[in-house]
Amino acid sequence: VRDEILIGFKAGTRLDEVNLLLSQIGGTPVESVPGLGIYRIRLMPGANVLALIEQLKNNPIISNVEPNYIVEAEKPVAESGSVSASGEISVPSPLENAAALAILDSGLMANDAFDKVLVGRYDAMNPDRPLGDALGHGTQMALIAAGAVSPQQGTDGLTVPLVAVRAFDDNGRASNFGLMRSMAYALEKGARVINMSWGTEEKSDFLAAAVAY
Repeated sequence: VRDEILIGFKAGTRLDEVNLLLSQIGGTPVESVPGLGIYRIRLMPGANVLALIEQLKNNPIISNVEPNYIVEAEKPVAESGSVSASGEISVPSPLENAAALAILDSGLMANDAFDKVLVGRYDAMNPDRPLGDALGHGTQMALIAAGAVSPQQGTDGLTVPLVAVRAFDDNGRASNFGLMRSMAYALEKGARVINMSWGTEEKSDFLAAAVAY
């Protein structure tokens, strides 16, 4: 992400030390993932992000610093026999005792059956916007993972509670920070399984820490 970095501070760092550092680099804290201690910092326009990161790696109050990498989602697969979310989906049995399944993807299309099993919905790209899915990949993954679509047998009923998170924008891109914030939301909503049908070739200690968390 242009003009942004992610920073983790060492335990015991004082607020005045953080503020001094931010003033020196022209950084503004935008948001954080409290459980992970990761801060998203916006820099001055045109900042040399990679050079600044190399400089900050030697700072005694910083435990880790990285670019806010971009991740791209897979495109949905459209083949014969695929199922639209506008079709009829059943909810066959009570789901009170089932563990929640989170889908961190492109969102979820509107469907009455989804409303019956959703225990959380979150748009990490725009939290004030109603959850949707312009790409369709998140809806496809939710239908498969929740048992509503079988590649061999067609449609069936939703069998698990869902936490739907739109972590990717309408171009299929997400930032590492948005993905980590989405993971934290899924855990807050009781998810015990998180489906993440995407990958990245960029090594990120922050993202690894979020997955472990």
